[in-house]
Parts: sequence; C-alpha cells; structure tokens
Amino acid sequence: MWNLKPSSNQEIHFTYLNSIVYSQNGQNEDEKIMSNGKTIDETNKTTAVITEELYTHAFEKGVSMFYRDSRVNSPREFIRANPDGSEDLVTYNLEKRSYTLVKNLLPPGKGYWLYLIPA
Repeated sequence: MWNLKPSSNQEIHFTYLNSIVYSQNGQNEDEKIMSNGKTIDETNKTTAVITEELYTHAFEKGVSMFYRDSRVNSPREFIRANPDGSEDLVTYNLEKRSYTLVKNLLPPGKGYWLYLIPA
C-alpha cells in the first residue's frame, strides 16, 4: 500500500518548488488563473462579497448565522452570529439536529459581523 500523504518536509518542499515555478514564470501565487477563469485573489474577493451578502440577508430576516474560528475547540462547536450583533459559542448535536448554548461570547452590538446588520 502506498503512503500518499505528504510529510511536513514534503509540504515545505512543494511550497518552495511552487514559489520557484511561479517566480520563474513571473507569476505571483495570487495571480494564478484557477479553473473558474479568475485569479486566487479575485476568487477570494468574490467569496467575501457573497458571504457578506448571505449574512446581511439572514440578519435582515432575523436569522442567526454560524461559522468557525480560533475560539472553537471541537468539530461540534460553532460561533453563532446573531442578528442583534451578539455572538455565542454553541455545540451541534447531529442526532437531535439542534444547537446547545455553551456560553455567550460577545454582547449585542459587539460581534464581528455587526457592520452587516441594518441600523
């Protein structure tokens, strides 16, 4: 059986080799054209705009949105961004299909996504 999972040393070498290839072609990693016809940078910007639109529409309807960042400690934990600008740490129970509040992280008006909430 072949072990196709790269070791950390292999990953470092691939990253180094990619940087050489892109520099030889005069092409920055962010300027590489992806299969969607856009550069990595363009794709990231488009994704950010779409994400902001989704969160804005959800907040306008009073719906919370969920995401993950460095504050979560397990695969079942999520940050719940609420329409009032607050944030909670929650866990998701797959069998019950429900969220349970672990703790309040930020009070109303202090969350990361506050700038998207209509005044």
